[in-house]
Amino acid sequence: MKTLPFIALMCAIILAACVQTTDQSKRADARRLYIRSAELAKLYGDSIQAAKDSATVNRLDSTYLAELTKLNLSVPPETDIWLTEGENDTLFMLTETYVEIRARRLGKALPTARPDSFASDSTQAATKVPTAG
Repeated sequence: MKTLPFIALMCAIILAACVQTTDQSKRADARRLYIRSAELAKLYGDSIQAAKDSATVNRLDSTYLAELTKLNLSVPPETDIWLTEGENDTLFMLTETYVEIRARRLGKALPTARPDSFASDSTQAATKVPTAG
């Protein structure tokens, strides 16, 4: 009779150890993803800043996106949810800096909100009453 609680206790300990190992493994994958993503953003941001012309900027941008895609496909799905808040914020800032550098080098304005009004009065066409004639 005493063996049943002992077996249940051992099963619980083994399951807890497995869950902890899985969590540590996922966190380690997330940390590798963070480090490599940060390296890519810094590397390609610096390279784009030093680029001589827009063709080089576009080539570097395409290569950066391909490398980032390859990196994200090399880790298990949903690895990014294991990033810490600080890592996530840092990646956001690095990516934002990369986009600003690329836009500045290409002479493009960063996306802004669309105006909520028209340049001309749009009510004239809608309120004009057609005349018979």
